[in-house]
Amino acid sequence: MKKHLLFFISIVFWLQACKEKPEDPYVNDIAVWGEASATKNGLPWTATCGAASAVSYPGKFIFGINRFNANNHLRDQLGFRYVPFQEGVYYPLDYPTVYGALPDSAMTVDFGTILSHGDVAGDQYVMLHDSAVVLYIDKIDPQTKEFWGRFSAAFVKYIEHQERDPNSPDTLIFENGVYYSKITK
Repeated sequence: MKKHLLFFISIVFWLQACKEKPEDPYVNDIAVWGEASATKNGLPWTATCGAASAVSYPGKFIFGINRFNANNHLRDQLGFRYVPFQEGVYYPLDYPTVYGALPDSAMTVDFGTILSHGDVAGDQYVMLHDSAVVLYIDKIDPQTKEFWGRFSAAFVKYIEHQERDPNSPDTLIFENGVYYSKITK
């Protein structure tokens, strides 16, 4: 009897583990829609964009600028969280995984490199100094949820325990950045 009970309990745990995970309460899936370009450390840099509503914070959205290589492997991610959906100039804070807790609704930014086939975290970067990242939303179409703007950024490599990609530069400077995208969900 004890064997059957243990077998039954293990099956229940296994079935629970196989259940589909619930959707992240803050972010819907982000589809690729749009492009961005800038100079990164003086060289041309192009990327794709995507945006989704911040489910828990009406009127705000998540915005990602992602660069892929020729094999379609993710290489860089510039992410903005909780951006107000209105025209303006925004100075995000560093993403809180580095400096500790921030209010849930605070607009944050992070930049990271991705290695291997786009599935291994590379190095994380933090803002070089306060106000080192500026996001301009120059135009919004509230009907289609499309938006256009500019950005500039200065990041420095953050090494907590060990450097993951010695080939990545210590400092990143993005200048003359432009983008267009659309909130797809």
